[in-house]
Amino acid sequence: LASIQGKASIPTFLEAMRSSDLDLRIAGLDGLQQLGSDGVDAVGPLIALYPKSERGIRIDILRLFASFGPPAQEAVPLLTALCQDPDRELAEEAQSALKAVQPPVVPSPQEEETPQDAEAP
Repeated sequence: LASIQGKASIPTFLEAMRSSDLDLRIAGLDGLQQLGSDGVDAVGPLIALYPKSERGIRIDILRLFASFGPPAQEAVPLLTALCQDPDRELAEEAQSALKAVQPPVVPSPQEEETPQDAEAP
């Protein structure tokens, strides 16, 4: 798997993650991690794989979402739900990923202006 590169490798890495062989699943996830932002097209399939994955792989999937940042918006509903996970580590990883994927909106100076601050015509 290590020799496959670029976005064209995403289906191969995802197929590896569907394997019954744990080492192959880990190799698939490692491959997606090495793609960096080019791996963002895997977000949808990773959401589907998440509930079927082992705890360690789940944590790595959450970290991968965080590494994608805002382009991983598709993961927001899953991340939001996982913030309430009884597994504290998973919940914390989901919160971190959510912050990375959906950073807080900073109001523009115009939005901060209140009606009483506005000049009268």
